[in-house]
Formats: sequence, C-alpha cells, structure tokens
Amino acid sequence: MMTFASNVQAITLRRSDGAAVTTISANGPLEANTVVTCESGEGPDTVLEGFTITGGTGTFFEAEPDIFRFVGGGMLNTGSSSPTVTNCTFSGNTAEIAGGMGNDTNSNPTVTNCTFIGNSVTDTGGGMASRNNNPVVTNCTFSGNFADNSGGGMDYENSSPTITNCTFSGNSTNGSGGGTALYDNSTPTITNCTFNGNSAFTGGGIWTSDAFGGHSETTVVNTITWGNNPDQIVDEAGATTTVNYSDVQDGWPGTGNIDADPLFVDPAGGDLHLLPGSPCIDAGNNTAVPPGITTDLDGNPRFVDDPVTPDCPQAPGTCGDPPVVDMGAYEFQGTSCPWDCEPTPNDNVGIVDFLALLSQWGGPGSCDFDGGGVGIVDFLALLANWGPCP
Repeated sequence: MMTFASNVQAITLRRSDGAAVTTISANGPLEANTVVTCESGEGPDTVLEGFTITGGTGTFFEAEPDIFRFVGGGMLNTGSSSPTVTNCTFSGNTAEIAGGMGNDTNSNPTVTNCTFIGNSVTDTGGGMASRNNNPVVTNCTFSGNFADNSGGGMDYENSSPTITNCTFSGNSTNGSGGGTALYDNSTPTITNCTFNGNSAFTGGGIWTSDAFGGHSETTVVNTITWGNNPDQIVDEAGATTTVNYSDVQDGWPGTGNIDADPLFVDPAGGDLHLLPGSPCIDAGNNTAVPPGITTDLDGNPRFVDDPVTPDCPQAPGTCGDPPVVDMGAYEFQGTSCPWDCEPTPNDNVGIVDFLALLSQWGGPGSCDFDGGGVGIVDFLALLANWGPCP
C-alpha cells in the first residue's frame, strides 16, 4: 500500500522496466486497503509510471454524504488530486465502487497508456469510477472488468471525462452499461474508441441516464460500437448521446454514421485492429480528433491514407482533407499487397484469396479493394496481381 502526500512538492514514481515486471500489491489494514492513494491535492507533476497495481480492496470512504463504501481498489484519487498515471496495469483489484481506479470530487487525473483488466466491484465502476470530476483518459484498454450494478468498464457520475483512443472489450455488468455508464449530469466526449463484446442487462456498449438528476449529454465520434450485448448505445430518462462519424451496429442517427461490419482481425481473440477493406478505414472526421493526438492506441501514426479505400464515402467532402482518420482505436496502417485478402495473409495472391473474394461477393469485406462492395472490379484487380506479393 502506498500513499502520496505531496502537497509540498511533486513526486515521481517510475519503473523503467515497466508494468510487466514490476508490481505494487496491497498490504494494509482492511479499512485502508487501496494500493495507491493520492489525497493531498497532488497535481499533474506527480507521476506514477510503469507499474502493475493489483490486490487492492478499497478504502472505507465517504462515497456519498454520510454513506461510506469501500472505494478504489487499485488507486484512489481524492482531495482534489490530479496525478499523471501512465504505462500502468490495474488488474485483480476489487471494491464496492471503482475496482481499478476511483476519482473523487475535483480529482482529475491524466491516465495514459494504461490497461484495466480483470477488476471487479459489487456496485459501480469495475475498471474505473469517477464522481464530480473531469479525468482525461487516452490510449487505454479496458478488458474483462465487472460491476454488479453499473459500468463494467467505466462508471461516471456528474463528470465530464475526455476518452480517446481506448478499447472496451469483454467488460460486463448485471445492470447498466457494460462498457461505460454515464449519468447524473455527465457530459463526456468519446473519440476514436472501440466497444466490442461488452455485456449488460441494458446498454451493452454505452449507457446514459438522467434518472438520478441533471442532464447528461454524451458526444461520441470516430468510434466503433459493434458486437455488444444486448445493444450498443442506450439513452434513458432524458439523457442524450450525439453520435457522428461512427460505426454503430443497428444504426444511430448522425452525420457520417454507418452500420456495417467493421471487419476486426479477430474479435473473439481480442484483436480489434481493422482488416483491409474495413468500412471504418478513412471514414472518420479529422476535426474531431483532440489537439495533440497524432498516434493511435498502438503508438502508430493516427492519420494514414489507405490508397485503395475511398475517403469518407458515407458523407463525401465532410471528413476533412486527406489523409482521413479511421474510426476506432486503431489506425489501419495500410498494406503493400491489398490483394492478399485471405483471412490469414501469406504474401501471395492465389486461390485462397480468390475463394475469399467469392465468399464476400456483393458485400463488404477484406477483398473490397475499391470500397464499392466486392465485385468485378475487385476480381479483375486480384487476377492482375496474381502470384507473390511485390
């Protein structure tokens, strides 16, 4: 157990070898069993970098007026603390609220390149929960987290987080918001994220509600919500979610939106990169990408043109000047041999690619080289490039 009390000067705790080899585990009394706590107004100059945070069970904390709960299994930011947390993994933590990380009133951490996996709570926010604050979460992975009540991956109350280049997969709840739950006057912005394989009673991907007060307005752009159960996005009790330039299964109103299989490499195996021919390639909106974001979740360039994919075909002329950003957390980096379109490319264009093309005929797919649906133009292009890839 570790507590930062750095109201006098900033503290940096960094492990250069990274989270894979360095672990901080809970080891304290039951009433204060949060692994890492910032509680004295720490600012962004206080840095936690390169650790695995595990085994926490939360601090007995006033989660609501006169209501005490175990909060923040892995990390708790309170007392208007806003540290920088980067390259950390939060796994195997439990609590009543906020299994991986809890952020209390006016605590606005910057969380970058972190993984929240396998954390769980008996109430809200399996991976992360925030109340009355505005955290910035970039290039993070939320996978396999669980909340009994709401927010398998994330849970936000009266908060306005900025969430960019993140994936939410395999998170679950028995209640609302498998990927994220946002309510009570929350106004989040979700950009270039991917929600897949999350599950809930309602709002498998994203759930918003005003049943608890205020007015919640969620902005979603350049994002993929596909394969969540039982639904992708749910607004309740007057909350509103505005979605633009996104791929939403079963559709959602908004400029530049599509409803088409994003063609993930291997969603069952957790690989949410885009295959060649994905309708999400070169289909986002450049102006929606937050300032300073130049790379994707992998650290690869964020703006990459795929020469065989038309720019912004669903809303021509509205996505910005080339190169046009992709939808989702991962930018397709292109291929020198797009005609090698079989499920497992082997640097050769041959009969397996031909059979793949036939199986995709008339629809989208990895063999859709011109972006107009798999057809005769793609067939002729495949024949013209038959043989070993250049």
